[in-house]
Amino acid sequence: MQELTIKETIERIDQLIDTGKGDPGRLDYIRESLRNNKVLFKSDMQYLEGLLESSVEFEKKEPKIDNSLLPLVKKLIDSGTGDYGRLQYIYNTLLKGKSLYQSDHVYLQKKIDELEKSEVNSDDPKAENITNEQTSPQKIRNTMPKGWTNSSSTVDAQPKKIENNEESTRYMNSNNNELEKIKHTNLEQQTQINTAKSNLLSEIQKEREHVASQIKIFEQISDQKTELEKVKNERIVVLDKIKKERELLLKESESQKTELLSAQKEYEEIEKKIEEDNKHLEELRISQKTRLQEQTELSKKLDQKRSELDTTEKQVSEIFQTLHEEQQSIESEFILQKENLAKLQSEKKALEQSKLDYDSLLAQIEQEKQTLSAESKQ
Repeated sequence: MQELTIKETIERIDQLIDTGKGDPGRLDYIRESLRNNKVLFKSDMQYLEGLLESSVEFEKKEPKIDNSLLPLVKKLIDSGTGDYGRLQYIYNTLLKGKSLYQSDHVYLQKKIDELEKSEVNSDDPKAENITNEQTSPQKIRNTMPKGWTNSSSTVDAQPKKIENNEESTRYMNSNNNELEKIKHTNLEQQTQINTAKSNLLSEIQKEREHVASQIKIFEQISDQKTELEKVKNERIVVLDKIKKERELLLKESESQKTELLSAQKEYEEIEKKIEEDNKHLEELRISQKTRLQEQTELSKKLDQKRSELDTTEKQVSEIFQTLHEEQQSIESEFILQKENLAKLQSEKKALEQSKLDYDSLLAQIEQEKQTLSAESKQ
């Protein structure tokens, strides 16, 4: 896999955004992070390397060492001025090229100032004389001027000796005044040092609290980064799930669309069939209506025939009645009309034959009536 520098990576990201590959918002965020020399999240790094098919190599900056302070700190350590452990920590921090805390910087500056003052005092002979006079004032009082001896024979030198003693006294008084001033200055400096020390301790405490808060903030940021990674992973999982569900929905919609088309075709076929059935039913209704009309006419004809038959039956009954009356008259006149008996018997036979014909006609009519009734029911 090819390795790219940050500059080459930014150029490749510009090409990806221009060609429309990848997520433009995420690529823009990664590009700005690289321009500001920010560390990328692991997921963003994997996403970028997957798009570029190359690994990104970050440029390592060499730490800048402040060499101007190292000799002074070394000098403070060698001279024993200040806290050895703290000065050694400051020296190691500067040697590694790291920046100092503000409290350590203030502490170092104060110690450097004290070292410079002590060096100035050691180089000043007046200050050395004052120190010597402060430590042995009795010795100064008992010393004689240079070139003078304690001999009684040197009488001529007595006035000069007195003058030298007066000058020595005035010089000592002035030195004592300067010594008092120096003591007062030392007291003030000690007070200032104590105040500075208390302030420095409070600043150290504040700095420690600040460092602790920064550590807590860093831990919170780390937790938030972890949570963000989890959220991003969950987002990817949810997006994949949504994509799969979308594909399933598309497949289901396609199948439902196919089913709907087939159902629509079936519905159209059913409609056509229903129309055909309606037409057939209409034809059947018309045929049945026509048939019913024919049956009605036939029924009317049957009624007419029945009425005619009733009339015939009445006539036959009248005939039978007439025949009966005639038979009675014949029986009464049997003896008288014996000669016409044969003729009457022949007529009777004819009438019986006609009756049989009539019965057969009635049976045929009844059979046709049943047939018409059965057809009308169907």
